[in-house]
Amino acid sequence: MPKIEKITDPVAADQWRYPTPVGESRVSRIEIGRPQRIPDDPNGDWYCPVFVEHFTDHIVPAYSVGPVDALMNAAMLIRSFAEQIGQFTPRASERPDETTA
Repeated sequence: MPKIEKITDPVAADQWRYPTPVGESRVSRIEIGRPQRIPDDPNGDWYCPVFVEHFTDHIVPAYSVGPVDALMNAAMLIRSFAEQIGQFTPRASERPDETTA
C-alpha cells in the first residue's frame, strides 16, 4: 500500500490541548479518515487513515477486514494517545486555556 499523504475525506477531526510531562501546554491535531478498501487487496480488506500529531509520525492506516472494524481500530489508536497524555481539552482551538477531559 502506498504512503498516505493526506486525509481527503475526514470522518472526524479535532485539536486536543494537554500538558506535556514537563508541564508545558501542547496542542495536537487528530484526524480520522473515512474507511476505504485496500487497493488491490485479494481479501477485500479495509483501512482507515488516522493521524495524531505528536504521537504518529505520519498518517497511518488502521487495517481490518471490514470498514467498521477499521474505524474501531483507528479509534483504539486515538484512545491509546488519550491514555498516554491523561487530561486533555477537546476542541482546543475553541477553548485556548482549558484542560478538562
